[in-house]
Amino acid sequence: MPFKPGVVYDLDEETYHASRDSLSSSGVKTILSSPRRFRYELAHPVEQTDAMKSGSYMHALITGQDHPYVRKDWSLATTEGKARAAEAAQLGLIPIPPAAYDAAEEMAGAILGDRHAAELLCEGEPEVSVYAVDETFGVNCRGRIDWWCPDHTMLDFKRVSTADPSGPLQRLMAQRGFAVQQEHYDGIVRELGYRPEHFWFICVEPEPPYNVSVVELDGESRAAGRAACLVAYETYRDCMASDLWPTWRQGDAPMTVTLPRWARGEVYA
Repeated sequence: MPFKPGVVYDLDEETYHASRDSLSSSGVKTILSSPRRFRYELAHPVEQTDAMKSGSYMHALITGQDHPYVRKDWSLATTEGKARAAEAAQLGLIPIPPAAYDAAEEMAGAILGDRHAAELLCEGEPEVSVYAVDETFGVNCRGRIDWWCPDHTMLDFKRVSTADPSGPLQRLMAQRGFAVQQEHYDGIVRELGYRPEHFWFICVEPEPPYNVSVVELDGESRAAGRAACLVAYETYRDCMASDLWPTWRQGDAPMTVTLPRWARGEVYA
């Protein structure tokens, strides 16, 4: 699918992720870590793990969309199991191990049963793909919004190890670049003329009791995310122009590093 600025509804996930002429939020985060890894992953797409399949199934259940996922309640050690696996493959179904499949249903149920999340899902459209050119560096950008009510709200569903907003979730959001994702998406829709009021992360834990938190980032965090996006866009533009993809964004020359503060007081034998 050639790049074209705009909003695309009902685009299948495979087509969206197959794009090679635009930068996604995951691409932004990879470039910030290692341009070389970004280039490698373009040529070697990551195969879906069971956790990723479970997350996609959870999204489908929350948004009410059709999906290809099926509970893998068979064993390839038996003739019957091999036959069922072959039948699933022929039908284009994607099997998920029972534990991951059941967890997806529990997580989706927890989100749909949360009062705040349910209110946010009363209006809007699921899985909306958006495309725009960043005005600062002329980079083609794309995003896939989990749930969108134009000019009002964007939602993103996250499977997290902890949904505790008192501290643990904040650290996890920083580590996983939630602010970068938000500002990448926000920048795209603003280039298209939309002005969303809120971007909510709906976070759910993958184990009982499947705790849920609905959170948004403050202005300072968003500003840091936007600054990081601009660094990634500039790096991407320069790498594309030169076809040089350094291992580290700060360059491949030898560097001096400092141990973390907690380690500098240690005495080693």
